[in-house]
Amino acid sequence: MSVTSETRKISIVTIIQYLAIGFYIFIIPALFGPENYGVLVIVTTSTGIFSLISDLGITITIYRYVPQHAALGQEGKIRGLIHRCNIIRLLTITPFIVLWIGFFSLLGFNIFIIASGVAIFCGMAFVNFLFSIAYGHGRSGWFTSKNAARAVLRLLFLFVGFTVLGLEGAIFSLVLVESLLIIMGLGLVRGDLFGEKEPVHISSYMRKASQFWIYDLLFPLYHALSIYITQFFTISYTQVGYYSFGMDFGRFMAMFLSSIGIAALPIIIELMTDGEKQRVTLLVARATKYLAVIAPVIMLWVIFLVPLVITLIVPSYLISISIAQISLLWVFPIGLSTIFSGVVIAKEKPIIVIKARVLSLTFFLSTAFLIGPFTGITGIAWVYTAGQIVEAASTTGMASREFELEFPKRTVLVSTTIATIIGLTIFLLTPPISIPIIILIPFTPVYIKIWVPLFLIHLVLATPIYLVLLIATKALTINEFREITFAIFPIKRKRKS
Repeated sequence: MSVTSETRKISIVTIIQYLAIGFYIFIIPALFGPENYGVLVIVTTSTGIFSLISDLGITITIYRYVPQHAALGQEGKIRGLIHRCNIIRLLTITPFIVLWIGFFSLLGFNIFIIASGVAIFCGMAFVNFLFSIAYGHGRSGWFTSKNAARAVLRLLFLFVGFTVLGLEGAIFSLVLVESLLIIMGLGLVRGDLFGEKEPVHISSYMRKASQFWIYDLLFPLYHALSIYITQFFTISYTQVGYYSFGMDFGRFMAMFLSSIGIAALPIIIELMTDGEKQRVTLLVARATKYLAVIAPVIMLWVIFLVPLVITLIVPSYLISISIAQISLLWVFPIGLSTIFSGVVIAKEKPIIVIKARVLSLTFFLSTAFLIGPFTGITGIAWVYTAGQIVEAASTTGMASREFELEFPKRTVLVSTTIATIIGLTIFLLTPPISIPIIILIPFTPVYIKIWVPLFLIHLVLATPIYLVLLIATKALTINEFREITFAIFPIKRKRKS
C-alpha cells in the first residue's frame, strides 16, 4: 500500500473519530443525565487508565520493533516477540483485576457493573495488543481505525443499552464493543499468532520502549486523577458528571482547535536552508509564532460561543459552562507542547517530555489537594489548565536548550497580552450591551442575550483589531500574515513571473 493511500485512510478515519466523539459529547451526557453520566465517566476513565498502566510498554514494543524484523524477513522472531509479549500481558492483567474489584467495591458499585468493568478493561488491553501487531506490519490505517470504530460503536451501543436497560445495560454494552474489536483484530493478525517461533530476549526490547510508554501514560493518568479527585472532594457522581462534561467539551474543542493551528503551520513554505538542524529550527520558530497568533483568536471565539452551544443543545449542563470555558485555555499550551514535544520524540529523547509531564502532574496534584476542598469542580478545572501551562513551559524550555531551538518570545508575549486585554474589554462591555437587549427582547434565555452580542463583537470587531495591533507592534509582519492566510485557506497564490 502506498504512503499516500495510507495517509488518506488515516485522515478519513481520524475525521470519523472526531465526529463520533463530538456527537458523543452532546448525545450521551444529555441522555444519561449528570448522575448516571458521572458513574459512566468513572467506569470508562478507569478502564482506559488500568489498560494503559498494565501495558508496561508492550504495545509500543510491538509496533516499534516488529517493523525492524519484518524488514529483515525474520517472521520467526516476530512470532517469538509477540508470544512473549502476550504472556506478559496475561500476567500483568491479573493483579489489576483484583485491584479493580477492590477499588470499585469501595465506591459502592454493584457486582454487575464491577464485572462489566473488568471485562471492558481486559478487552481494551487485548484490542490494543492485537492492533499494535497490525500497526507493526505497516497497517497503520487499521490501528487508527480501531480508535474510530471504538468511538462510533460506543456512541451507538451506549444509546441503545441505556434506552433499553438503563445504566447497567449501557455499561454492559461497552463489553460488546470491545468483543467486536477483538474479533476484528484477530482477523487482521491471526497469521502472527501461530506458527514457528524463535526465542527473543524480551527485556532488551521493553527497556528501550519503557520511556515512550511512560510518556503515553502520563497524559491520560493526569485526566483520570482529576476525575478521581473530583469524586473524592465532592462525594457526588452528579458533580463528576458536570465536571467531566465541561472538561471533555473544552478538551475536545481545545485539541481540535489547536490541531487547526498546527495544521496551519508553514509546511507550504519553501525554506531553502543548508542543513536539517537549521530547517527544524526555522520550522519550529515559525510554527510557534503562527500558533501564538492563531490560538488566541480561535480560543476567544469559542469561549464566547460555548454558553450558546450548551444552552441550546445540552441545557441540563449549564453549570458546566465555566468549566468548558476554563478548559479552552488549553488551546495555546497544548499546541505549543505538540510542536516542541514532536521534535523531542523525533530525536528519541522522551525523558525531556516525561520530566515536563511529571512536573505538571506534581503541580496539579499538590495544588488540587490544597484548594480542591474549598473551590470544588471550578477550582480543579483551573488547576488542571494551569498544569497544562506548566507542562508547555517546561517542554518548551527544556527542548529549546537541548536542541537550540528558537522561541519567538516577543510575539507570544504581545499576542497573549493583546488578546487578554481585548477579551477583558469585551467582558466589561457585557452590562451596557446585555441590559438593553434584555429589556427590548423579552422571553429569550439570558445566556443568549449576553453571549450572542459578545460573540459577534469579537468576531466582527475584535479580531481585525487584534491583527492590526499585532502588525502595528511588529509582532507579525504583512508577509507572515499572508502566509498564515494561505496556510489556513486554500487560496491560489499568484506566482511572480
